[in-house]
Amino acid sequence: MKLKVRYALAALAALGLAAPASAAVVHSNPITGSNPGLVSPYTTGQTVAANLSASGIGHGAGATGSSANDRYAANSWNSASLDNTAYFDWTLTPSSGFSIDFASLTGNWQRSSTGPSSYSLRSSLDGYGADLVAGSIGGSGTAEAFNLSLASATLNSVVAPITFRLYAWGTTNAAGTFSINDFSFDAAIAAVATGNNSVITGPVPQSFGRVMVGQTPSINFNLSKIGSDATTYAATPNNSGVVVTADGAIASGSQSENVSLQLQNNANGSASTGLKAFSVAVDNLAATSAAAGQGSADPNDAVAVSATVVANRVLAASQVDLGSVIVGAATPSQLTTVTTTGDDNNNTRVTLDGGSATDGFVTVAAAATQLFDDSADSTPRGVAGTFATAGAKSGSVALAVTGEGLAGEAVQGTAVDYVATAFDPSAAAFLSNAGTTLTLDFGTLLQGSGVHALGDAIYNALQTLDYTAGLDLDSVLGSGDQSVLSADLVSGAFTNRAAGQANAFDFLASFDANAPLGTYSTTYTLGFSDADGIAGASSFGAQQLTLQLTGTVGVPEPSTFVMGLAGCVALLRCRRMLA
Repeated sequence: MKLKVRYALAALAALGLAAPASAAVVHSNPITGSNPGLVSPYTTGQTVAANLSASGIGHGAGATGSSANDRYAANSWNSASLDNTAYFDWTLTPSSGFSIDFASLTGNWQRSSTGPSSYSLRSSLDGYGADLVAGSIGGSGTAEAFNLSLASATLNSVVAPITFRLYAWGTTNAAGTFSINDFSFDAAIAAVATGNNSVITGPVPQSFGRVMVGQTPSINFNLSKIGSDATTYAATPNNSGVVVTADGAIASGSQSENVSLQLQNNANGSASTGLKAFSVAVDNLAATSAAAGQGSADPNDAVAVSATVVANRVLAASQVDLGSVIVGAATPSQLTTVTTTGDDNNNTRVTLDGGSATDGFVTVAAAATQLFDDSADSTPRGVAGTFATAGAKSGSVALAVTGEGLAGEAVQGTAVDYVATAFDPSAAAFLSNAGTTLTLDFGTLLQGSGVHALGDAIYNALQTLDYTAGLDLDSVLGSGDQSVLSADLVSGAFTNRAAGQANAFDFLASFDANAPLGTYSTTYTLGFSDADGIAGASSFGAQQLTLQLTGTVGVPEPSTFVMGLAGCVALLRCRRMLA
């Protein structure tokens, strides 16, 4: 059988407070039986004084009832500070015509070795806004007596239901337990005198929610009155930032009275961002009081009011360099990173649409939709493009952003800026005929007259000035009489050849007239491609030129020999003029 420990009078004396004259145990429970913590509220075995009703002991949604015999146990107290959903609670309701003067809550409680280390006792009279008693929870695995003083003016002459919440927090493990092994409420219950019996009760805490900076929204709440007499009241803000509108009068009988609150655009209101906290005092102004806690002696109600004032959030996307690309080819995909500034208590929450976006040339690829509600939020997006014309490219792709839909919100869009360079493809050609096939005919040369040469050149045809891809000579494949007819072209003879005839690459074809009499021919197939390092560049040898060399070793007529030499001289003179 558990030991019932009572310390109320000693605690009051230590605090220099006098106990109510007729304080006695008005509600208690030794809490025995199997796993009472799994029932909320738990009433088995409780005792309740006359002219009082009690809910029993229960727990909030943030505390999870746990198995333990002969004690009301729960776990999940694992928050670093007070969690307004994790608590044990009791509701006591005086009968009509009676009031309660509270003195103390005593009993035994018990924490496991990893159970909560801190507690706070609060009441519904101020919306659980202020501590009645707070401190540390001692012990580890064994019962410990507690004695919580309720000797406060605000807890005297209570004529309406009142709920006490015992919050606990600070476990080192979510499974750590805390239990009430037994409890007793000490109080005095007395009949109230006749006369003005109006009692006003305030609502639960009110919130404007999330509000854009500079806005002045309004919300309404209801006051309740019990008692047959009409009364007047005052609803007054305890701090700046809100304005109260109320008619100040409540008719006789049970009534519900509407009160309006408006957020002010001032320093403590919506003029600056951040979390805002206000309080409104509701004072029963009845000229006479029938008894303590009624009429003008009705304790003031404190209505807690809050708001979160936010400014527009800004997103920023990093610039992307898509590099060099051939006209009509796709650039390699690059990444832009979309980031934000501002935290959730001072800035709006915005959502970056996950769909793709384009300006007609560059596309930002689709990705997961991203919510930005913290300064650490970021998301990467792939970026690639295709350009129809050559030149230096730059632009911006707008991304779709949506906000919270708050009044006065101006959603700040964002865009991905990009740069790129687009090149027309290279185009190899022979200088003398601007074509892709060239025949050099040495004609008939006198046997034994030595080695003869004809010259020409290869150039990269200019398409767009400064934006034509360079030309690479990739391969030289010869066939035929190369020992007699040949050209001084080799694979890799030039790379990244700039466009324009002035940048042509000269070559010589040779004919060895010391060869035996006869007609000779050689064919060269030349492979080219766009210069390396440009996205979409043509593949190795994708372009081709054909060089055909012909000639005859014989005994030519003197006039033919002279004409052949004149032709060589004329061709070389033409090459020099074009260069």
